[in-house]
Amino acid sequence: GDPAAVIAGDNATSEQIAAIREKLGLDLPIWTQFGIWIGNMLQGNFGESFFFKKTVAELIAQRIEPTLALAVCTLIFAVTVSVPLGVLAGRSDRVERVLRPFLDIAQVLPQFVYLLPVVFLFSVGRAAGVVACVIYAVPPCIRLTSLGLREVPVVANEVGYSFGATRRQQLFKVQLPMARRSILLGLNQVIMMAFAIVVLADR
Repeated sequence: GDPAAVIAGDNATSEQIAAIREKLGLDLPIWTQFGIWIGNMLQGNFGESFFFKKTVAELIAQRIEPTLALAVCTLIFAVTVSVPLGVLAGRSDRVERVLRPFLDIAQVLPQFVYLLPVVFLFSVGRAAGVVACVIYAVPPCIRLTSLGLREVPVVANEVGYSFGATRRQQLFKVQLPMARRSILLGLNQVIMMAFAIVVLADR
């Protein structure tokens, strides 16, 4: 529909709608509107919210601090949980079989599905947001960490054991360094997933 008509309301006259359209520049060609929007955006003018009656820049400034705080907490918890579980899954077939159903379900369900039961358990707040974000962000890192450890060449493992390396030394000096790229890719996925849902959870 016409944005000017929506802003003016149901009882607005055609003259009022035309005045709003002219004020907002909606009567200009689309490419002209786009050029004006780009120019304003480069100057830091993102427009004004008709719902909150504030500029978009003010609304962003109000929400950026709690959103970043929630994102940082999510990243810390997600990495703390996912990397050790990924290492266990990469070194144990039993752990990998136990985690696989959870990982499959967590990656298939939509984002909103996490929020409903978490809000029911923790009520609306930052705690519920962190839990939902962690559940959503953890599976890719677990899978990629496990995959990286399982893709370490057999020869590298045999060389480590032939030199008398213990399982701990084998993990930290052979397997983790060789799986570094896969683990870093998993951390990258955690960051992407966290920021994908943190905006919803912060509301």
